[in-house]
Formats: sequence, structure tokens, C-alpha cells
Amino acid sequence: MRSLIVKKGLAVLFACLLGLSFSAPGFAQDKPFEWPRTLVMAAPIGGGSPLQIVLQGIAQFIEKETPIQRVILQPMGGPSVWLPRMARGEVDMAGHSGPDILNAMYARESYEGKTPASFVRMLLPGHNNFFVTTAVPAAGITRLTDLKGKIVFTKDPGNPMFEQITNVMLASAGMTQGDLKASLTRVNAAEATGDMIEGRADANMGTILPMIILEVMQAKGDCTVIGLTEEEKAAAKLPEGYFFGDIPADSPEFRNPHLVKNSIGFKTNLYCSTRMSPELVYTLTKLLMDRKAEGENVSVLAKQWGVPTPGLPLLHEGAIRYYKGTSAWTPEVDSWMQTQAERVGKLPK
Repeated sequence: MRSLIVKKGLAVLFACLLGLSFSAPGFAQDKPFEWPRTLVMAAPIGGGSPLQIVLQGIAQFIEKETPIQRVILQPMGGPSVWLPRMARGEVDMAGHSGPDILNAMYARESYEGKTPASFVRMLLPGHNNFFVTTAVPAAGITRLTDLKGKIVFTKDPGNPMFEQITNVMLASAGMTQGDLKASLTRVNAAEATGDMIEGRADANMGTILPMIILEVMQAKGDCTVIGLTEEEKAAAKLPEGYFFGDIPADSPEFRNPHLVKNSIGFKTNLYCSTRMSPELVYTLTKLLMDRKAEGENVSVLAKQWGVPTPGLPLLHEGAIRYYKGTSAWTPEVDSWMQTQAERVGKLPK
């Protein structure tokens, strides 16, 4: 017990010394940097998702390496749930896709008519993820048009991005959800997998999940994972922040058994509230990046984290301070972030 008290005391002393050392222009110097006792981080509902594994690793690392006593990782689902809580100061950080947060920030697509989420910033750029269609081989689905008259999972609770991209994918093949026999909502990946294996559903349209692929392969000997054809790719109208990419066979990140061409990709990132101080965000960003190699033991996706690119939401000013001192801050990234800062600055508060 005495050892624990001493360690906590040293941690608090270190925090005070660290806070007094900040002297970069543009940061308030009239009060010392104070570490919060707790942080609340929103995670997806589905246990075992690639993002949730990364967020668990980040939460544990922060608890171990900073004076923050606890990072509460709560499975809240999508931004429809955690954005209002972040606006009220009840959520500090969250993991989610870049394009959907751009939509929320600018109150467009499924967020149209809502108050722009101008209080959200990106703390750490994340990994690439992809939308695909997954099915058991017996379903006979080899391209999107084979989904006509099928029972398909197309939605996620609280995640409007899934339905948006589902519609983009179907439209590229000249279809709508009305062409499906039924559009289902995933409660979690296990339910979707079980329904496909047992014949209650034909396919799953959503982010590529290794747990679905591996379970289908174990039960059926193979797993069908498809993207878009070249014709569908040419016809697809991608919203801001999305891109096309190929997933190689036996990808260590996603475990797909075959090459998947023309998948719609996006970056999944870590966000924070503007309520978090620049000093805190700078310190967390620097610590996570300086010790990035340790995260690679948690998830193979961790290797991709921490690289800012054009097309992402606006970084928190504390994260910008960190990145501006690195080679990752390219002229293209600088130009994009300046544009985003101007756009966010014009939003109603």
C-alpha cells in the first residue's frame, strides 16, 4: 500500500512538472496542466471488433503510463449515441470512421437538420477499414446483383454510415434496398454470422470483420467476400472521405481467404471533445506516438495508426501542435487541415 501511495505521489509530481514545462506559442500559460482523474471513451457495441481491440489497448496504455487513474471504455455503438453525450461533456473520446464524423460536423447526409457537431476533433488518425459483402459460399453471391431477393444485414445500431454506404454500393449496381427481400439490422457480429451459417440470412454488407470470416470458414470451409466490379466502381459516387482499395488474399488484418477488389475504404480514427485541453491532447498524442511500437503487440492494425492524411476530420489543436513537428505534416495535410479549420470556424455554435 505504501509503495502504491509513493508511486501515485510521484506520478502527480511528474504531472505538475510536465504541465509547467509547456511554453509553445498559442497555449495558455496562466495555469498548470492538470491531469483528469478519469476519461470516458465510447467504443462499438460489437465485442471483439478490430476497432474495439485497438481502443482497449489505448485505454490500458493511458491508465498504465499517465496519472489518469481510469479510462472507462463504454460500448455505446455509433455517434448517434455518443455525440450527444460528448456535447454534454459526458464522453471525452470515441472511435469511429472519418467520413461519418465529417457528415456529423457539417450536418449533412443522415445528420441533416441536426446541430453541426463542431465540438468534435480528431486526436489520432487510425487504420484503414473497408466495406464488403460477406456470405456463405452456398448463397451463390459473387457480385452485388446477386443480392436481389436476398435477406441481407445492411444496418448497424446508431451507425448511419452503414446504411449510407450500403446505398452507395447497391446504387453502383443499379439497385436499392427495395430490391432486397429484407434489410436487417445487426445487433452484433455473432448474430449476423449465426444467421448466415444457419440459413436465416444470405449476406452481410458492412465493414470487413475477421471474426465473421473465420467463423464462416470454420463452419462452411470457405467464405465469400466481395467488393465492387470495375463497372460498379466506375458508377459509384463516393462521399467525401471514402476511397477505393484492394484487400490482398490472406490479409493479416482481416483474414479474408481471397483477394477482394474495389472495396470502399475509409479511415477509422480516435476523436476527442474540444473540452479537452490542448496540453492534454498534445501529451497523449506524443506519448501514444512515441510508444507506438508497443501497440503493435495488441493489434496488427496498430501499425497504421498515427498517420494524418487529407480527407480526415479536423485534428485537435493539441494534436496539430505535435504533428507540425514531424515529417508526417506534409503540405497536403497542412492545406487540408487549414481548409477544415475554416469550414468548422463558420459553423453555428
